Amino acid sequence: MKKLLSSIAYLLVVAAACQALDSTPVNINTATNMELQTLPGIGPGLAQLIIDYRNTNGPFQSLDELGNVPKIGDKTLERLKDLISLSDPDPVVDVISKQDVPEESQPTATPLPSVDEILASFDLEPSIRDVQIAAIRFAEIDGERFAQWRQKAKEKGLWPDSVQFTLGHDTDDDRDYTRTNTISISGGTTTVGPDKETWKRGTDDDFDYQLRFRWKLQDYCFSNDILRVSSETEKQVKFRQSVIEDVTELYYDRRALQVEMILQPEVSITVKVKRELQIQELTAAIDGLTGGFFSEALARSRETAAMAAVE
Repeated sequence: MKKLLSSIAYLLVVAAACQALDSTPVNINTATNMELQTLPGIGPGLAQLIIDYRNTNGPFQSLDELGNVPKIGDKTLERLKDLISLSDPDPVVDVISKQDVPEESQPTATPLPSVDEILASFDLEPSIRDVQIAAIRFAEIDGERFAQWRQKAKEKGLWPDSVQFTLGHDTDDDRDYTRTNTISISGGTTTVGPDKETWKRGTDDDFDYQLRFRWKLQDYCFSNDILRVSSETEKQVKFRQSVIEDVTELYYDRRALQVEMILQPEVSITVKVKRELQIQELTAAIDGLTGGFFSEALARSRETAAMAAVE
């Protein structure tokens, strides 16, 4: 009975200590990225901006200086003022002493899972490659389509720049006059004549056809259409890279929070809820870039896992 009462007393003291720690302001001059994320409205990215500002400009001299950090506005600063500090509080007196608590009541440390075990817990979720492909497809970035555009622009250069057809019609009214003088000599006798006159009349009716083609062969290699397609392709390549970078960052921010929830199960309910909401926010952002693919894939994964568990 004495041991039981001692154990209960130990648990009550631990609970009180944890509650006191939850209400302790976060020291923005020493807090880690994870500790900063316990503040409302502070995610992994914004927490890193605070740390970067601190590393560049030195420790914060006032709470208002936090407003100089990018993406922290007046409303966010006002909401955080009661939850942050510039220095650590006075050391808390150790209310738990091993000599006051039976040794058998001391909590046993739970061994942490290995890296492979942690990552294996996400095997049923969509891979980063699946998410990237879905984001590219949703953004309608098709490399094959741009190749077709370039080919069509080149083929256009093979068409004649101009076509000219000429039809000629030649008509002439000709008259020919022929006169023949005859002189005959026979047996010493010379005879003149008779003369012969001939009139001829003719009409010419000729047709002439011409078909001419003209090409600008430079358009096959260097035309305005090809330049326009090349410019548009360059823009789409940059846009494609931007989409991939955005969805990749969101994907691994979400995964980092999932890992933290596995490795730190002892955190307060406040932190757990905050992390879960952050995961939901990141999931929604990924859905926005993939047209809902991510949540649909997660739902299918849960169904697969449930069916496997039943079997």
